[in-house]
Amino acid sequence: MNTRSDFEGVANSLIGRYTELSRKVEEALSLSQKGQNEEAYDVMLDLARMSEKATILSRKLPAHTGNPNAGAQVDAVIEEACPIKMGFTRRDWFFLRMPPLAYGKEVADKEYIRGMLYPALLRFWLGKPVARIPDSVIVLRHVFTWDDQANRRRDYDNVETKFVIDAVAMYLLADDSPEQCEVFHCTTIGQEASLDVFVVPKDDFSYWYDNWRTDTVIIPEFLRDTVPKCWRV
Repeated sequence: MNTRSDFEGVANSLIGRYTELSRKVEEALSLSQKGQNEEAYDVMLDLARMSEKATILSRKLPAHTGNPNAGAQVDAVIEEACPIKMGFTRRDWFFLRMPPLAYGKEVADKEYIRGMLYPALLRFWLGKPVARIPDSVIVLRHVFTWDDQANRRRDYDNVETKFVIDAVAMYLLADDSPEQCEVFHCTTIGQEASLDVFVVPKDDFSYWYDNWRTDTVIIPEFLRDTVPKCWRV
């Protein structure tokens, strides 16, 4: 494998993407200054799509230098830049908070999500016993801010949600079929945009809905990293 050639190829591709990103930002700014907000929004969607692809290239670039530690070090950078909190609540629910998903399903990129979420889950579950929460509801609470494009809300059918559900289910469910779990989406307003994921036993779902649906101020109290005995296989 020609490491130098691979590095230069990815680097040149990245330079081209960032050149186009700069042009898109200038175009969106110009449209906004003219009061053409809808047109500016469409350009920014293109920018979001292109940014995610550029991020994926940026994550791959260190490995093309031939450094054997590149993978682990890139994972550490992602962990710092895109922090993901997770653990079990006092009621033995599983909770995960991660950066928000893309707004539209056409913007989504599975590699971007996998590169961020899979390593975080692997770190959390390393050395822990296998867990299964039967007859559960996977809740995806999309938190947005008042500044999010005049309250434009994320699509519930955004394909990124499928990757999130698959990743969480891999550690907590026998599978993510309708026989094993149900999926519930909701949106609310918070101080910071995020995606909150809860895995809740069906018997607890009404309690969750009444008490947690709009409570985004704090991470659930007593969030712990030990697997509750009741879910251990």
